[in-house]
Amino acid sequence: INGSISAGAIKIIPSRRQALIEGQNVDLTGVEYNLLLALIEASGDILSREQLKTALDTLTKGQKDRVVDTHIATLRKKLGSAGRKLLKTVHGHGYRLSS
Repeated sequence: INGSISAGAIKIIPSRRQALIEGQNVDLTGVEYNLLLALIEASGDILSREQLKTALDTLTKGQKDRVVDTHIATLRKKLGSAGRKLLKTVHGHGYRLSS
């Protein structure tokens, strides 16, 4: 699909704010979509919780510090085996998406 960004089996279509796993649509909230997009755009670099919280900005204003961890856990569940395989916790640093 033209204008898409991929990591493994995960594909993002920014113009549609759509996420696909092996061609199947994944129903994500705005926060989950923005987290996934930030991680894919980081191209395997580690993003700290603060960097991810900044990327979410107005969507998470006033929420507790662990808001990123909570949304990462939900995102992993929604992405299924692809999420568990690609979405990595880097203890003491943050998260990254491996491909």
